[in-house]
Amino acid sequence: MKIHFYISILLLVLLFTNACQEKKPEKSSVKKQFFTEKSTPKTEEALSPDEEEITDDAIFTVSQAKFDEYGMKLGTASMQDVDESITAAGYIEVPNENKAEVRSYIGGYLQTTPLLPGDYVNKGQVIISLSNLEYIQLQQEYLQAKEELVYLKEVYERKKTLAEENITSINSRQQAESEYNIMKTNVEGLRKKLQLINIDPNKVNAENISSSINLYAPISGYITKVNAVKGKFAEPTDVIFEIINTDHLHLELKVYEKDILKVKKGQKIAFRIPEADSENYSGEVFLVGKTIDDADRTVSVHCHITKENKIPMVIGMYIEADIFVASHENFCVPVEALIREESRYYAFMNTSTGDDGYTFKKIHVEVGEINEDCIEITGKSRQQLEGKELLVEGAFNL
Repeated sequence: MKIHFYISILLLVLLFTNACQEKKPEKSSVKKQFFTEKSTPKTEEALSPDEEEITDDAIFTVSQAKFDEYGMKLGTASMQDVDESITAAGYIEVPNENKAEVRSYIGGYLQTTPLLPGDYVNKGQVIISLSNLEYIQLQQEYLQAKEELVYLKEVYERKKTLAEENITSINSRQQAESEYNIMKTNVEGLRKKLQLINIDPNKVNAENISSSINLYAPISGYITKVNAVKGKFAEPTDVIFEIINTDHLHLELKVYEKDILKVKKGQKIAFRIPEADSENYSGEVFLVGKTIDDADRTVSVHCHITKENKIPMVIGMYIEADIFVASHENFCVPVEALIREESRYYAFMNTSTGDDGYTFKKIHVEVGEINEDCIEITGKSRQQLEGKELLVEGAFNL
């Protein structure tokens, strides 16, 4: 039995040794395949990302019927004025004089108001009423002071006459004059208080004492805040309504410290509202701030919006803007002539034209400044495109 056991162990060792001595297979090299729109798959050595993007040109054939159907056009690159710009962000705002907060100089209990945020009000329009016993008391004090003033005036004039005739003393006349002047000041002060709470002193009489007052819109505009609950007592410090006039919207941009010296009054801007649409709107730099915000190292730039921009804007909307700080002439193509794939731009060069249609070669191009109408071509791409016929409209259909 032991002999069979040892023989079995020996056979296992021999098999294991033989397996270890077998030659391992060589790792096969992997070739990268890629396609063009017309060619069949071909094998090439793997390229770097940059080389692959530039050299992997695609060929497109477009029939004359499709060319006409899609409204495609051919053209060439040319020398054009290119605007140099810096990018900034900010928000839509209105001047401080176009904002108003409605309060009552003397507190009162709020009555019902039909107004809601978003409602438009005209300057001088009644927006809410308040009631308070203090309003009654103030009118009573005013009427009493007026009556007393009449009496003191008569006393003063009588003693003045008597003093002139040496019937009464000068001190008596002076005392009467002092009391009359004090009361006259008191009456005038009460008049001003009534005017501040929108009560006409000339209409106040014993038969016409009001327990409530009206608050009026100080400016025309839209209601943006309403803190009016029926029966609530509004203190003089409480803001009952907030009104904003949107007739003069402007932009408040934040420009970084490194760019601020390039920004000047009168420079044109193009801005967009990312959350609303992708259209560009125009404006102009009006004021450049003189201090730097320590928190983000930016300077405030106040810009006016071009009046032709008839677009619905909301106060506080976030905007992105390009400030055009300089201009130079360079080699450009229309914006429609290029398509963008990730971070690269491509053009379609016409390589042949025949009865059957057109053949285009898709080529990578280097770009510089991008304006609303044209894109600057830079580097080797300039020589590559110079004098060549390009697809300048309808490239997005390929």
